[in-house]
Amino acid sequence: MASAADQHADKLAEALFSDDGVADVATAAAHLDRVLDGRSDARSRRVIATAGIPDQLSLGRRAVALLDAVVTRKAAERPELLAGRRAAKRVARSPAPRADSRATESASVAG
Repeated sequence: MASAADQHADKLAEALFSDDGVADVATAAAHLDRVLDGRSDARSRRVIATAGIPDQLSLGRRAVALLDAVVTRKAAERPELLAGRRAAKRVARSPAPRADSRATESASVAG
């Protein structure tokens, strides 16, 4: 992009660009390239991180299952601890929002 501006340096000067207008265009082009590269890198990191979520959740579930077995065995002689442990284990999973829920909400608000 910057090399294309070299051919039109006189027209850039006529259009009230500074005397080093070609250098300004080159600097802007280099900045744009860096921004585009950064955006591409960020997109790649996001895709990789998102793909790894199920694996990490699975590892976490296995760790909790192992810890649960140890804690349950240790608390076996104390029924009140076991009851508290059972109650603490019951965590309700919140339902994932459906893809069409936003459309339904906005339609009901607009109507």
